[in-house]
Amino acid sequence: MKIDLHVHSKFSSRPTQWILKKIGCPESFMEPTLVYRLAKERGMDRVTITDHNTIDGALEIAHLEGTFISEEVTAHFPEDKCKTHVLVWDIDEAIHAELMRLRKNIYELVAYMQQEDLIYGIAHPLYAVNDKLTLEHVEKMMLLFPRFELNGTRDGQQNTILTHILDSLDQEAIEGLVEKHGIEPNFDRPWIKGRTGGSDDHSGIYVARMYTQVQDAKTLDDFFSGLRERRSLPRGEYSTPKTMAHNLYAIGYQFFRQKCNLGRFVNKDRFLKFLDRSLMAVSPNDKSLGNSIKAAIHRSGILKKGKKDEEPKELQSLLRKKAEEIFYGDHLLVSASKHGLSTQTKVEDQWYDFANKTANRALAYYADKILDRASKANIFDIFQTVASAGALYTALTPYFVGYGLFTKDRAFCRSAHSHFCLSGKQASTRFKLGHFTDTFFETNGVAKTLQEQVRMAMASDKDYTVITCDRGHGDV
Repeated sequence: MKIDLHVHSKFSSRPTQWILKKIGCPESFMEPTLVYRLAKERGMDRVTITDHNTIDGALEIAHLEGTFISEEVTAHFPEDKCKTHVLVWDIDEAIHAELMRLRKNIYELVAYMQQEDLIYGIAHPLYAVNDKLTLEHVEKMMLLFPRFELNGTRDGQQNTILTHILDSLDQEAIEGLVEKHGIEPNFDRPWIKGRTGGSDDHSGIYVARMYTQVQDAKTLDDFFSGLRERRSLPRGEYSTPKTMAHNLYAIGYQFFRQKCNLGRFVNKDRFLKFLDRSLMAVSPNDKSLGNSIKAAIHRSGILKKGKKDEEPKELQSLLRKKAEEIFYGDHLLVSASKHGLSTQTKVEDQWYDFANKTANRALAYYADKILDRASKANIFDIFQTVASAGALYTALTPYFVGYGLFTKDRAFCRSAHSHFCLSGKQASTRFKLGHFTDTFFETNGVAKTLQEQVRMAMASDKDYTVITCDRGHGDV
């Protein structure tokens, strides 16, 4: 039996990413019934919704076959207000009320869940919800939680490191943590951790991409028994920064689509139709997620050439024009629109390719304008063009957010890996850095900085290699 044990609906309304907060956008616009339909169509045997601190989404589909009520509880370590997310499955309204009453103190919350024999687990344990997470918090999680989630919105490295940490636990390690923190696990064999999987989807695009499987489970009770006995298996695909960015684009587009009532223009505007089919949840009955962008391109009519437009004056118009040029000039994309995309191509990679090409063409356009105006000594127009080019990066913010968050997460994960798996092979692997540069032996600020970095790396025994080119003079 397969179930996505971590998925959101429109009732997860409070955004956590700053980019969504900036535009006043909720975290999700997904109707609970659409979550249900997508999960079932993507192969899930049962469906639940785990909204943040509410069961309204789960209640809205409770009358449908094969559902149960769950939620994602924001819990706090009372000593320093570090936030964590706790998944609790198969609950009712009375239990929800008690969870909300106790969630400000994670120790009291866990004690209650154990007392009531609830099925619960910690979501994305290596992700810092409010930037207060430390290795000591993770140690305490090892004593408090029998089940740990491998999360569909986190990257492969984070989930792999979490797996290594959980695999490295033994009775001696847990006893050492009990002595250190004074927390006695209230479940048997606390060094054996159950694993769950969930998509943590907010946009509808990635529902059921990550899920939990209990083999040989025929009924929901069998599935829950597998969770209790810690026999469940996480399945599916992890995310990349591109996945997170695509999710943010999708949520932002869904926000403005609703706010500006763009749906009434979709069938009248070919490019809007492309966006609609690329950034809205698509049913697998519409062939596949992987083909959604292909279908969007084909049906939008973008490939039909019209007369050449004048050069746009505003960034929005420029982005649109350059996006259309991509379709006109990319023979592979034209071929894909006629014969279909490879099933190996992920939807987030397709969207990244589209955004990347559009941005590159827009930047090239601005660069040409700057050079042209510089040659004419048109200084004030240069400033205006530079400002417009800078504004282009706002359109790429979801990628900056995605890569920034994943980089920060990876640094913490590496420290957690070393901390918990010190005797393991992977923990002893030295980090190696290669730095490509076209200046090293010259006399300039960049070269001097690189030379100093080499000296510091040698002094601290770090594997740092500079790769450069030279005419053959001097010693390396």
